[in-house]
Amino acid sequence: MKKNEKGFSVVEIIIVIVVVGLIGAVGWYVVNSKNKSNNKESTTSNTQPVAKENKTTPTQQEEAKPKDKTANWKTYTSTLGGFNFKYPDNWQIEGYNKYYGQPDFDSDPVGVSKFTGKEYWLNIYSKEKNVTKNNFVVDMRIDPGTENNVPADSYGKGKVVKTLSNGFEIWQLDSDSCLSVNIVDSKSNKAASSLPNGRILKYRATFCNGQGSDVSYSLKEQLESPEYEAALDILNSIKFQ
Repeated sequence: MKKNEKGFSVVEIIIVIVVVGLIGAVGWYVVNSKNKSNNKESTTSNTQPVAKENKTTPTQQEEAKPKDKTANWKTYTSTLGGFNFKYPDNWQIEGYNKYYGQPDFDSDPVGVSKFTGKEYWLNIYSKEKNVTKNNFVVDMRIDPGTENNVPADSYGKGKVVKTLSNGFEIWQLDSDSCLSVNIVDSKSNKAASSLPNGRILKYRATFCNGQGSDVSYSLKEQLESPEYEAALDILNSIKFQ
């Protein structure tokens, strides 16, 4: 076998070339595979779902809050009872400075011309006072807690249907034709509620407020009426001072 001037035969040179070529090929393959793997991981990473940014506007946040139905209602403050409450701005309110049971109490009293917060008796009408047809009336009385003026020991036939957030218990009377909503104290079985200042709060809301009242709604319609809902909202708006 012939050798070149440096002492390597042709075969040996060919073998070296082949080995170097194989090493290069293997190296290229390894590097190329690694690059493909990195590209795949990069692509996968780039296609991961991106969490959506919460772009709720202040207006949308305000709309999501429960609306206060009493926000635009009028406010009456009772210094006599030590509380205030709200009532619908389109309802009529009348106040009297005498309480039921006083010797000079008039069964058909004249309302005060100017409210002072010392009214013993309030009537809140869903319509004008002289309207008898479907006129819903809230009758609220702030009586002294004396032996001569205590609430009835029993509130008759009916049931306590709910307790409001401010603690008032709602008693509901379903007669044959008229719905009546009252506050009660189920613990003492009284048809009223004691106030923090020692006075007594009586509350009755109905479409049948007195003689001459005329209601054309069924009991179901009365129960589902906005007037009934407003009667509960008035009570629920009471805040003690």
